[in-house]
Amino acid sequence: MFKRFIDRARLGRDLLRRRIAMWRWDGPNPSTGSFVDRVVFIRWDAKLGDAIVLSWVLRELQRQRPDLEITVITSPALEQLFRQGFGIESIFLAGKKHGWGQLPQIAQALHRSRYVVHLSEIWRPRELRFVRLIKPQYVVGLDDDLQMINVKLGQSTQGKHFSERLVPWLKQLGLNTNQRQYWVPRLQQAVANVAAYWPRGKVVGFCPYGASKNRQLSIGEIRFVIQRVLLDQSVTIWMSVRPERVLELKHFLSQEPWSSRLFFAPTDDMFELCEQVSRCNAVVSVDTAIVHIASGLQKPLLALYALHHNQFLMWRAINPEAVCQFVVMGSQTFEEQEAIDIKANISNVLNKIQGYKYVAA
Repeated sequence: MFKRFIDRARLGRDLLRRRIAMWRWDGPNPSTGSFVDRVVFIRWDAKLGDAIVLSWVLRELQRQRPDLEITVITSPALEQLFRQGFGIESIFLAGKKHGWGQLPQIAQALHRSRYVVHLSEIWRPRELRFVRLIKPQYVVGLDDDLQMINVKLGQSTQGKHFSERLVPWLKQLGLNTNQRQYWVPRLQQAVANVAAYWPRGKVVGFCPYGASKNRQLSIGEIRFVIQRVLLDQSVTIWMSVRPERVLELKHFLSQEPWSSRLFFAPTDDMFELCEQVSRCNAVVSVDTAIVHIASGLQKPLLALYALHHNQFLMWRAINPEAVCQFVVMGSQTFEEQEAIDIKANISNVLNKIQGYKYVAA
């Protein structure tokens, strides 16, 4: 009851702040004068998965519209992904929870850019103020209530996958948008690092933990998936877990007769993670970042989603080799029908990798 009261109070506060911000900073964009042929992507709230999902947009803009400079505003954690992985030279750093401090300087450097793209569905006051300072000719976004967004994609792309929501704007720019396969970066240093420890033979990647607590399998559910995959005697399983979860999971699984067929190679390096997924013959994953990387590489994939995943349509696996399944996560074991479906889906995935050969970067 008290939590509900607090949530309502916060919602009311946020709505009031938004109305004030719209009154102060929302309005039509300038349409006269000169503009810099630049596209500014505001990605300070991006995570690895959604950066991969929109990677094809960066690739096709670079390929088809080299006249447009691409600038990305992102968090320090993703700087190298955009710089080394996607070849973006113009990058400004600003984290999701950063203060206002450096934003006026960034806005001044990007003053009168022709396009600003920001895909938050509900803009916060700071975002309105920041874009107003840039004074772009066009603002591309999903928050259709804002006047400054003059390329409105919210209602027109409702229900579309997140990777497709910029397609109408890209077509306005004259781009052919047929090539939408994700761009998964593969750096030679990461290739060499992973090659040094990667096992021979068939490897199935298994990621049992998502980013939030309601997207994590229990130990019982993890055992079930592992046992089913290891029915194929030629398979080794790469356990894709964060470094801080390795000791805990090893402890729970160390006494199992098949524990020697598991291997852990935790990394905080995004490029090594991409290379690890690239070397898997197939993948089973709860985590959507792994799902999107595997989809970009078109790996045989079983993507497991929480039963009440309310954004499934927007973030589902886009991959002809993928099977998606909803499960109740965190129970001692899977329900009877879930278990039957998982067995069938794992068999389906394993059957797709017969004769697979690793393709080097």
